[in-house]
Amino acid sequence: KYASHSCVKCKLLDKVLKHLNLLDKTETVYIEDLTEDELTQLNATSVPILLVSNGKTTERLVGNILPQDIHDIVEKLNNGV
Repeated sequence: KYASHSCVKCKLLDKVLKHLNLLDKTETVYIEDLTEDELTQLNATSVPILLVSNGKTTERLVGNILPQDIHDIVEKLNNGV
């Protein structure tokens, strides 16, 4: 998860991840700690950014991320996409 220390949506995403028992399985990187080149490479135009991966494919969710959004991506990745 890419977040900002002052981001309200990021704090809400933490609550969603906690509710889904995924917060302890999520690594958080704060954009304030990234270089300009890293931000450009990430294409970080807004936060939060949640990257979900099954080891082969990575899906990206940005902004207002709902529990159903996460559930749908996890289900999609578990079905071998």
